[in-house]
Amino acid sequence: MRKPCLPVFLLSLLTALVAGQGVATAAPLDFGGTVRNVLPPGQSGALPAAPNSTDQISLYDGLTPLQGNVGPGAVTRYFKSAAFNMPRGGRTVRPRKGLSIRRDRYGVPHVQGRSRALVTFGAGWVTAQDRGLFIETVRGPARIAALDVPGLDAFALATSLRPFTPSAATERFLNKEAAPLRRAGRKGRQVLRDIDSYLAGINAYYRSTGNSARPWRRAD
Repeated sequence: MRKPCLPVFLLSLLTALVAGQGVATAAPLDFGGTVRNVLPPGQSGALPAAPNSTDQISLYDGLTPLQGNVGPGAVTRYFKSAAFNMPRGGRTVRPRKGLSIRRDRYGVPHVQGRSRALVTFGAGWVTAQDRGLFIETVRGPARIAALDVPGLDAFALATSLRPFTPSAATERFLNKEAAPLRRAGRKGRQVLRDIDSYLAGINAYYRSTGNSARPWRRAD
């Protein structure tokens, strides 16, 4: 099954998670049936652009002239398979024992782990690998969205690339957001463990590449 971590206060991580696919090795069945998607322009968010930065543009462009007339044939032609473990092939890396990440021909990561914690760790790893520039760009401005600050557009602030330094009060507010999850019992504590595993994956990838960015933590 897919193992996403969905902390409501981690706005910058929500978008990043969409790109990855996770499945535990103990249950390899895909219960989604026929699942297809397209991600313009491509999976990679690297700069300079990599081959998987633009290889889905042609699929998406084929949909544009169809407007609202997308039928079954167009779905097969212009959307790629999003089934777990498919299509086969591609390079596999193993950041941790019991965890493997295989890239299909579109560069989409298929994450397999022996435990929930390993899968969420792998999701963080591929988020940092594919969206490292993006998540660092929105890391500070996402706090504006989390606080719902009147008159400030978090997205506009992020795309301006201006430096952003959150106040101590902002950090105190965000750090308190874990308390409701702890009070929510077993499921809430599991969400916190998912968050920590996900962040550990981001930070591990940063260390593996010598990225000097400040380690990610829950408030991010």
